[in-house]
Amino acid sequence: MMADDGQGADVSAGDGIYSAQWEHDGVTLKWTVAMDRLGPLSTAGLVTIRAAASYPALGGVRVVEVGTVRANPTFTGAR
Repeated sequence: MMADDGQGADVSAGDGIYSAQWEHDGVTLKWTVAMDRLGPLSTAGLVTIRAAASYPALGGVRVVEVGTVRANPTFTGAR
């Protein structure tokens, strides 16, 4: 479950960045959803979605990151 409570994978409580993390067989997957403004999700004009996977490999740890920005189709108001 994603949370914005400063616990576990979430760095800071109440910062508008919801985070979750999952680990299995040495692979760690962390994903975040960051709103462009604080408040209820319905008031955000857009969100940035990021995912990062890290895993052990020869010579160290490898990290793969992807992200996208998504607009809120029901948003009305000034940005």
